[in-house]
Amino acid sequence: MLTALVWRMGTYLPLLHRALLLAQAYLAIYFATLALTMAATGLELLRFVHATSPTAYAWTQAAQSLGFMAYLVLQIVDLVAVFSSTASPEDDSNGDATKALGLAQMVVSLVAGVHYYVVVFHRAAAGAAPRANWRVYTVYVACFAIVCACTLAERRKKAYLVGTVCAAEEWKKN
Repeated sequence: MLTALVWRMGTYLPLLHRALLLAQAYLAIYFATLALTMAATGLELLRFVHATSPTAYAWTQAAQSLGFMAYLVLQIVDLVAVFSSTASPEDDSNGDATKALGLAQMVVSLVAGVHYYVVVFHRAAAGAAPRANWRVYTVYVACFAIVCACTLAERRKKAYLVGTVCAAEEWKKN
């Protein structure tokens, strides 16, 4: 059913890729802010928010968790779109690399999400302060920054390959 939906929504897939890139950049910036704040001040920002207003902290974490779940759903839709593309092997311009990148993005997102759930959200739901430090946030930043960079590199490579194919076809016509 999801594959049929992806086929119907095929014209919107570039928007999906941009939304995922934006979400990955947001996550990298968010965790970089947390890591830099903690490294510079020695104060863990989420623990500070929890100490000043536990209710606001719990609601913020709930909203972030819902946002992250929406991100994971978009990631799954993208993964289905990547794996359901049935191009012929001759036309498959770097399809295996695209599939590997999509799978790696999903794995990194799931691992970071589960870890964040354990050290931050689950504790927020229980009314406790988070158990994270700047090293954890730095690992999250590295994960999402690498995924973001790989996505940008893949998009540039596809644009370059499409440009060279169009140039080669134009040359053949001449």
